[in-house]
Amino acid sequence: MSFLTRTAVAKRYSVSKRTAVRWEGDPQLDFPKPEYINGRAYHDEKKLDEADARRALQPQSPRAFGKATAASAGAQTAPA
Repeated sequence: MSFLTRTAVAKRYSVSKRTAVRWEGDPQLDFPKPEYINGRAYHDEKKLDEADARRALQPQSPRAFGKATAASAGAQTAPA
């Protein structure tokens, strides 16, 4: 079993630590909750992998963690 700190989780998804904490508290995202060991938060890497796999099966939305969609990033498509 491998555990990641919040810093490592933030790095994994290219977000800030505060964003990772917000994801933990957002029930719509279904982001795995951390386990606390000696008062510090650690994420089980296997649970993160499982959540990533579930999310990959769902249609992308602006609230999908770790990936910015074209709509949420404000990208414009080139005219055809």
